[in-house]
Amino acid sequence: MKILTDLKMRVAVVSGDGLLESGLLTVLRNVLSIAKDMSMIEDIVPCDLGTSWRPDKAAFFSEGDPSWMYPDWMTVTPNRQLIGLDLNLLAKQLMTIRSCIASLDDSDQGEVSELETLICPLATLFEAHFDDWLQIHQPDQVFALNMTLSDAVPATLGLHKACERYFANKAGNVIFWEHDLFDSCSIQEDGNRVYPRKPHILTPVPQQNAYTKWIVVSEQLKQETDSYPTWLQAKILLNALPEIEAGVPARAREFSVQRGFQAGRPIMLNPVRLFPIKGVEHAVRLTGALKTVALQLGRKPPYLLLFGNTREAPEYTQKLRNLIAELELFEDVIFLDGVPLSSAKRQGVWRLDEIDLLRLCRESGGAVVFTPSAPNVESVGLGPALAALASVPSIISSYNAFQTIYGNDFFSLCLDTEKDIPELLARDILTAMEAAHRNDPGMRANLDRNKTLVRERFNPEVWREYWRELFAEFQGRLNQTHWQPTQKELAGSASI
Repeated sequence: MKILTDLKMRVAVVSGDGLLESGLLTVLRNVLSIAKDMSMIEDIVPCDLGTSWRPDKAAFFSEGDPSWMYPDWMTVTPNRQLIGLDLNLLAKQLMTIRSCIASLDDSDQGEVSELETLICPLATLFEAHFDDWLQIHQPDQVFALNMTLSDAVPATLGLHKACERYFANKAGNVIFWEHDLFDSCSIQEDGNRVYPRKPHILTPVPQQNAYTKWIVVSEQLKQETDSYPTWLQAKILLNALPEIEAGVPARAREFSVQRGFQAGRPIMLNPVRLFPIKGVEHAVRLTGALKTVALQLGRKPPYLLLFGNTREAPEYTQKLRNLIAELELFEDVIFLDGVPLSSAKRQGVWRLDEIDLLRLCRESGGAVVFTPSAPNVESVGLGPALAALASVPSIISSYNAFQTIYGNDFFSLCLDTEKDIPELLARDILTAMEAAHRNDPGMRANLDRNKTLVRERFNPEVWREYWRELFAEFQGRLNQTHWQPTQKELAGSASI
């Protein structure tokens, strides 16, 4: 019998978001770091970022963006099934399917049949892609992020079918990891919902079997999955957060010099994508109000650093640029144009990851601004949590999940996005940032309480336990007598 020593699982990732700047991937980085610290997974993680089935992210369809800076642990391979295809036609078909799925009436058999006719050939194409991808990378655990949402039913269907075949005689799992679901993600475009309110006959949902697992990031999402047409029970695992170390690294100081940041000016962060529901315009308006009041008081106004990629939603980005021009904030609002998963230098210019930016924010006496435009599209909203870990104030707009996730005892400053920003609120925000910067005892108590609440709420031990469960189950399956290891699995193992 073969006994494997120093066994590590191979993890692969399929992301439904279609871009590298997805917040899902920053959480994934934290989750993988936990497993790597436990020596349970291999260092390199093959990732499919979903660019080949998200034509709504037009700038990144179908192979991503050449300017993307992949971290050392991530390897990305293109969808070879698209070679020779008419990508304009594919994009049109995928967008037609997404639109029709959102408004489908199950009782209209004609519409269902017509959609099936469109979906099936594309599902076969993506099934072949995932067959190819799985065979190349030979993962033991496949994390499928936000693949249940109906952004591309053919891709989701293809993934289900490919995993069924791949895991038929192999130890391991496909783990569907939902950060958003149908009813709770009420994004609208042109007045219409992007997703149906519930799954239906054409939207694949994870099913109970030997190799499929299901995790969600909140109790709200768990309750939603309980009504779905499946016997599989979803498990709640709150997002893992990064460690924000003390001090500021030399690369962050070099970044500040390269960006021309003036000493003494606070740095505020807006850690969201440049997308309408994220409410970046509210953060920009707030920056204008803070600048006006700061200058009146003889203080230095803050900078606002926007995390999102300017190419994700070009029309929205242009609206932001117009607003910045209107408020004369050219030197105050900075487009980072995508924050990498790991800080890196390209052609002599530093781009900092979320962790380094938070360290810079803390040292400068800044804050985190998190102002979604709609109350019912964030299932968690990590802006306040990141602020808590960095020991800086958070400025938020009202959104439904905040109360559930953070509660009454969490200190934050709330912005009413339906009204003009009052001068008194602007003064309070500036005062809060200054109090945090000079380590005022009252403010320190507020921020220490925030950090305690967040560490308790987002306890990394739940992910450590989940990795132990996956690893123990994986080992158990390998020890079954019918299992035959592959050459890769025998590499580096001992025969006893």
